[in-house]
Amino acid sequence: MSREVTTIALQEDSPGQQHSLQVHRFTGKDRSAGKVFIQAALHADEIPAHMAVHHLLRQLIDLDEQGKINGEIIVLPYANPIGLGQYIEETHLGRYHLPGGGNFNRNWPDLAELSLPLVKDKLGTDAETNVETIRAAMRQVLNDWQTVGGWQHLRKEILTLACDADVVLDVHCDDESLIHLFIAPQHWPQLSDLSAAIKSRATMMAEDSGGGSFDEACSYPWVKFAKAFPECNIPPVCEAATVELRGRPDVYDALGEEDAEGLLTFLSGRGFISGRESSLPKPLCDATDLRTCDIVRSPGAGVLAYKVKPGDTVSKGQVVAELIDIASPDPRDARIEIKSINDGLVISTSQNKLVRPGYSIAKINGTEILESRSGYLLED
Repeated sequence: MSREVTTIALQEDSPGQQHSLQVHRFTGKDRSAGKVFIQAALHADEIPAHMAVHHLLRQLIDLDEQGKINGEIIVLPYANPIGLGQYIEETHLGRYHLPGGGNFNRNWPDLAELSLPLVKDKLGTDAETNVETIRAAMRQVLNDWQTVGGWQHLRKEILTLACDADVVLDVHCDDESLIHLFIAPQHWPQLSDLSAAIKSRATMMAEDSGGGSFDEACSYPWVKFAKAFPECNIPPVCEAATVELRGRPDVYDALGEEDAEGLLTFLSGRGFISGRESSLPKPLCDATDLRTCDIVRSPGAGVLAYKVKPGDTVSKGQVVAELIDIASPDPRDARIEIKSINDGLVISTSQNKLVRPGYSIAKINGTEILESRSGYLLED
């Protein structure tokens, strides 16, 4: 058995308040498979991620006892102990750091910018040497980071665990949603096996979506280094993905087992697990540029009456929902049609049916790049 379970105590934010991070590390005899990092629910209220990784860990422990783990597999069953404890009365609020740190999956450190001074005179034409040099620099800047408070400390610990991984899977969910993926274009079609294994209905690509998300904190530095040193051989070695497992209400053992099976199929195909029979299903989608995905927003405040659901295909100009002004003195004239601006697949809708102006109410993934989609490409 190679599994090691460690607990990392985080800096206290107030006297007597202690959060900790649990890390499961599996180390196989055959290290040639490389390293994979998997974490659940950086947005702590996205419980389908917890369920899937719970079932994944159960399987990995059995496989480890059978000697079938290769390389190194690191799993965080809960990536955000701070967000797990954020309740207001009976409502769990795990997407944003309530003391003021913002969205838990935004504004992660730029490891390329921080590491650049340490590597600029050490890179050459040998790809393997360059990779080791850059990874060593990343580990050094993270080790030297003097964090303030539990949230910064948590980010330091997670990035330290993930920065030198060959594969990073950040497992989330959406509101009411189909399974989908966010990846860098440099990792397609390599990650078509992940897309197929988890039955992704939409796989969207952006090397920099503008928000500093965790997956891009792991993958984008390699793109930036390659651009900064075009004369050097710097491959995009960290294949990182944000994995969106349906919607928040979809918390069932059967779905968790299915999602874990998909992740195990992917890991087996990549050589992290040996002796496990699993065939890769046919992909359900091709990858598309993230700029083809329209984020439909509410034009005002009111109650939503949806005309579509996740999985529906819509046409440009089709009514997606109607916004009802419940304060209108005449209910017969209290509806505004909200229409799609593209042809595509409805990936997600909102659980919240009482919305404010600008609230994201749907994502519709098409095939043509939309002029309105540039710069910041995320929902919030």
